[in-house]
Amino acid sequence: MLSYRYEPAPLNAKYLFTNKIDRWFTFEGVTLASSKSGRHLLITDLSNFIENVSRVQIVDALEKAVPNLAASGPEKLQIRNAIATLDRLLSEWTFSRDHDLPQNRDASAFLSNILLSFVDREMTRKGYDYYRYVDDIRIIADPELHARRALQDLIRQLQKVGLNINANKTEILAPDVSGTKRAEYFLSQDSSTIAINQMWQSRSYGLGNRYRGRTKGQLTGKEQRSAVSQVVQGTGSLIFKRALLAASSLDDVRVVLPMHDAPLFEHTLAETPARVVALSKVS
Repeated sequence: MLSYRYEPAPLNAKYLFTNKIDRWFTFEGVTLASSKSGRHLLITDLSNFIENVSRVQIVDALEKAVPNLAASGPEKLQIRNAIATLDRLLSEWTFSRDHDLPQNRDASAFLSNILLSFVDREMTRKGYDYYRYVDDIRIIADPELHARRALQDLIRQLQKVGLNINANKTEILAPDVSGTKRAEYFLSQDSSTIAINQMWQSRSYGLGNRYRGRTKGQLTGKEQRSAVSQVVQGTGSLIFKRALLAASSLDDVRVVLPMHDAPLFEHTLAETPARVVALSKVS
């Protein structure tokens, strides 16, 4: 499992998880290398993933994990109290009081991972070369019959936690698949995705744009205006990067050209533009 893992030594103390963009590139890089090594590659994702995650099953999974923790009795009691608090909060935060966690939130993805960790363990225990990033799942197998058997096992495990695959996004790629077909599933090789990653890597929470005065002492009016402009531009750039990353995470969005003030993207659903606009406002 390569997404939303706890980072014990984060570069940014305010962010608890490993860099999700880096993890996605790792996910694609590993499976791409394997797909070129003469083996079949099963590609699928989950149908309406976050919407179908059950609050009750998340809480149940957390409670079952408590006995195995390396913690004292009083510490385990505190953990159980925290789980009970989380249960009450999720009943308010979920849109149906049991399903549909808030969208595009790191905490939702992390909690969903807790539920899917059961599936991850079972598929690994069965010996599959199994990889998952949030709701994207890839299994490397050979021959094709083994890949089809893996798909059936995956469906059975997902049904145990109330989830299922998206049949429209499920395919088994043969070792001799064309480069064009393979590229459809490895977007990190696409120039626009690389551009977004470079933007993310270059972000600066300290807003590094600063104006260097030509002389010592008090800045002139022009220098003051330029300095303010640099900060405003840096802030706007950071807001845009966050919005673009949030939009690119939507299933129905494919960023074509990440221009600084008017990104161009492709979509199929009528409501997608409104969702992108809403994400931009949140960012």
